[in-house]
Parts: sequence; structure tokens; C-alpha cells
Amino acid sequence: MAAIIADAGINAKVSQDVWDAAVAALIAAIKAGRASDGFVAAIEQCGAVLAQHFPAEPGSVNPDELPDRLVEI
Repeated sequence: MAAIIADAGINAKVSQDVWDAAVAALIAAIKAGRASDGFVAAIEQCGAVLAQHFPAEPGSVNPDELPDRLVEI
């Protein structure tokens, strides 16, 4: 099982199907024995969508609200 957890501000702008597609890419790669490729694909997909909705301004500092780490349950 895999899940992408985002805060309320991100979820207000990004639809669930975006997260579902990234998880599907991850799971498909894991099933094919290419876990690292799956993580890279999922992270790239999420990063592209987040950059569209939350572009970083040059020189700005935006503290994270959630920890930047993989959480295993």
C-alpha cells in the first residue's frame, strides 16, 4: 500500500486523481521490480504539479509544514 499525504492547502488545489496517478506509477514500478524508478516517477509527477500551483519565488524561503521524509507504516 502506498499513499501521498498533502496538507489542506495543497489538497484544495490538486485533485485526488493526480495523487492516484503518482501512486499508480510507483506501484507499477515496484511490481516490475524497479522500486527506485517508481519513487523517482512519483516524485517527479508530484513535483511538476506542485510547481504549477505553488511556484517558488526566487530567493524566497518557505518553511515546510510537513516533514520531508518517507513514512513507512
